[in-house]
Amino acid sequence: MTASLFKGVALGWAVLIAVLSLMPGDMAPHSGLGDKFEHMMGYVGLSFLISAGWNRIPRAFVLAVAFGITIELLQSLTPDRTMDFWDAVANSIGAGLGCFLYSLLVRRRLVTVRR
Repeated sequence: MTASLFKGVALGWAVLIAVLSLMPGDMAPHSGLGDKFEHMMGYVGLSFLISAGWNRIPRAFVLAVAFGITIELLQSLTPDRTMDFWDAVANSIGAGLGCFLYSLLVRRRLVTVRR
C-alpha cells in the first residue's frame, strides 16, 4: 500500500473516532467487549495508520495520545458525555500498542509501505 493511502485512511479513522466519541452516548454503537477495550482498539488502529502514513512512530504516538486527550476534553463540553481520565489512559495504551505493532510488522517485513 502507499503512504498516501494510509494517510487518507488515518484521517478517516480519526474522523470516525471523533464522531463516535462526541455523539450522544445512547446513540453510539458498542461492541459488548467493554468501554476501555473499545477505546484501546480505536487508538491501536489510529496510531498504526499514522505510523504507516508518515513513518514517524514517536510522532504517531504523540499525535494519537494528543488526539485522545483532546477528544476527552471535548466530551466534557457535550451533553450526555463526560471526560474520563481512564478513557484517556486506554487511548494512550492503544496508541502505544498500535505503534509497537507497526514497528514489529515492518521489522519482520510483513508490512511494506511505498513512499
